[in-house]
Amino acid sequence: WSQLNISETNRAVQTIEVSIKSLKLSRNSISMAKTDLTSAGSVKKEAEDTGSNANTSQLPGGLIRHVVTSYKSKTPEKIRLIDIFILFSLIVALTQLIYLKLVGDFPYNSFLSGFFSALGTAGLLVVLRIQTNPETKFNDIPDEKAYADFLLASFILYLVCLIMLG
Repeated sequence: WSQLNISETNRAVQTIEVSIKSLKLSRNSISMAKTDLTSAGSVKKEAEDTGSNANTSQLPGGLIRHVVTSYKSKTPEKIRLIDIFILFSLIVALTQLIYLKLVGDFPYNSFLSGFFSALGTAGLLVVLRIQTNPETKFNDIPDEKAYADFLLASFILYLVCLIMLG
């Protein structure tokens, strides 16, 4: 009994140590973000004071560069590939919407089928991203099951879109 309690206590202590480390990392990240925001605010204020636009044009570029660098370093490659596919699906849906506005809606069923196919694919990919991301709560679902669910749901989605074509 005491052996069991000692091992449970050790596990609890390790969990607490990991939590403390992650809190320290979070606190460091927050303080770095505050520093970045403070320096960005001072750059903007200097630009407003001097009337120069050169410093303001560097502000969004630096922010975008920081976000891209952080995304590339912290996001696994398979999640980035899913993100690219989500972006592609949304671009396809937007292109179809623009085509509808410019050319017209004569084959309306075709437009609806293609548009819902693109949006449905993006939605299914978001679910796949959530299920395969190691930082979410779905760690008990194996990646193979998540991919199988995605393929089955995609097959059903495309079958419905095909039937909708008429």
